[in-house]
Amino acid sequence: MSIEHIPAKTQVWCDACGALCGGGFGKGRRIMEGHITVKRHALDYLGQPAADGTVQLDLCDDCLTEICEVINKAAEELKGRKP
Repeated sequence: MSIEHIPAKTQVWCDACGALCGGGFGKGRRIMEGHITVKRHALDYLGQPAADGTVQLDLCDDCLTEICEVINKAAEELKGRKP
């Protein structure tokens, strides 16, 4: 009798565009292992923290690059505002 162990395969889909991130070239390649976590509180009707409102995204390289550019641009615009 022979035994062959086949390890489990983990597949990750991009939360933005839906591409399967599986390596290789082009759309869906997974080199940077893009993951964004935004920690925040979900507020009740009085504005008090009521629950965890954390958002977590797994992203392909293309979407990670685009989202980082948008975040950086928004942060620069906010810096320009006067308090």
